[in-house]
Amino acid sequence: MQNVTFVCGLGGGLDVVNASILYFVSKSEGRNTMIGSVRPLSQEAIDKPVSKFHPFGTVINGESIIRDPRRYIEPRIAQVLDEDLIFISRNDIVNTKYMKDQEERKKKLSSNSKLLTEAILEAKKQFNVQNLVFVDGGGDSLIFTTGDIHGTGNFSPFEGGDAELLRAVRDIPNVYQAIISVGLDVRRDKFQHNIGLLKEKGKYFGRVNIATGEKQDYTLDHVFNFSHLEQALNEYYKLAEQVLVLKEEHLNVGKDRMPSLTATVSYHAIKGNFGKQRAFVPWEEVHDDGSKGPIVDEEHRWMYFVDAGAVENLKLEVNGLKSSL
Repeated sequence: MQNVTFVCGLGGGLDVVNASILYFVSKSEGRNTMIGSVRPLSQEAIDKPVSKFHPFGTVINGESIIRDPRRYIEPRIAQVLDEDLIFISRNDIVNTKYMKDQEERKKKLSSNSKLLTEAILEAKKQFNVQNLVFVDGGGDSLIFTTGDIHGTGNFSPFEGGDAELLRAVRDIPNVYQAIISVGLDVRRDKFQHNIGLLKEKGKYFGRVNIATGEKQDYTLDHVFNFSHLEQALNEYYKLAEQVLVLKEEHLNVGKDRMPSLTATVSYHAIKGNFGKQRAFVPWEEVHDDGSKGPIVDEEHRWMYFVDAGAVENLKLEVNGLKSSL
């Protein structure tokens, strides 16, 4: 069996659309490539799967149905690509978010983390995955402290979907993390500081301008060399333009299109559509004149690459909870 590059949305939302950028890059370079998504959904909510390889892992296709009213675009993406998609859960039917007993919640989170790790390792084994890349849009996967986020509030860098996934892949070799549209979910100065910390540990692998192919400190040519970037982007545009809400008239088309802040900003940035752009999500920025939409700029084009297995350890170190890597 050929080695597989597995590109997967990292934490939730429509990270799988951001992941499709590298999926098409890998395909354009002739690699056997699979796409996937990690989401906070019980496997019990998936009808008509192709196969189930773990209690937290299922293969779906365009015929699969997700019984949940939230933004689950994965069956639609599988349909457009005419490919199977690996759907990995990070929790079972009990959602820890709503558990009131904190001790029981900690136990459940620990159990879920072990099952998530098992599902990822089983996917690597079953599909002969050589390189596994998790893709995050916005940059919140690299939040190390409460001060890294915009504004203030009760926030823990160890909570949430990105943190749960990164805890599960801790110390797993050949697992990479890619981040695009930096600044939407994290302060850019803090993000760059955290990149510097990873660089000091030898866990930062550079960045690539996805629109132009320019590379800075990039060392992962053996995983993605971006030699056929134009071809890859043309395929990415076709997908994004079929699954994202890019216009107001796209809002009422059922589950064929879904809105996303990060995936929409990535799309517009790579296309060169700078300035204010609507994302059609309730949490998009509202400006002084009453208009809505994030401000897309050139920095959103850059994709950063780090060692996903090292992030949790470094986060613990920064917060004084564990010794150095």
